Formats: sequence, C-alpha cells, structure tokens
Amino acid sequence: GARIAALQGDQPGDLFGFSIAPLPNYTRRGARTFAVSAVRQGLSGSGYVRTFDAQALTPIQTWFLPSGWGPVGLRLAEVTGSSRERAPAVAAAAMRPEGFSVVELRHDPQSPR
Repeated sequence: GARIAALQGDQPGDLFGFSIAPLPNYTRRGARTFAVSAVRQGLSGSGYVRTFDAQALTPIQTWFLPSGWGPVGLRLAEVTGSSRERAPAVAAAAMRPEGFSVVELRHDPQSPR
C-alpha cells in the first residue's frame, strides 16, 4: 500500500517507533491520539514517549524520565479509570537498575508540545 505519513524522532538513532499504542480516550475530547516511544537519546539518554493527534499528526505532549532510568517506552498502553477526576494516561514500561518498572505518564492539556 501507499505510505500515509512518516513521523521522525528527534535524533537519528533514537529508535523512534520502538513501541506504538492507540489512545482512544487520552484527550477526553474524542480526538484520536496515539503514543510513540524512542528508547534512546532524549534529555537523560533514556529515550522519550510522545503523544500525537492522529488526524493532524502533530505532537501533544512529550515525556523524558530523569537520569538513572534505562530505556522508557519498551511497551506502551493507555490507562483509563472509571473516575471522571482521573486524567487519562500512558503506561510505559521502563528499565531501572533493579529491574522493570511501569510509569504512568499523565495527560496535561497545558503542557508545551
């Protein structure tokens, strides 16, 4: 089939696209969104997770974990709760020296892209 679109990571070799997950409830506005991880580079060298508007293909939010973490975004999934107060989030598998962890990355509508 024909290519629909191509997204790029921040730096060559960052392994952008390592994990991808649909996020149907992420913005709570019904907008289609998805998350993509890059498991190398980033501010601390442990990679980053970025959410996108699926229609416009524009970034919504990017997370970097502090130094001391290994690769973030080995696997991604949407986290939703039954409570209206609970903001939607992305669950991202990450490495730490003591083993695997899952971090919850919350949607912040005020976050710079």
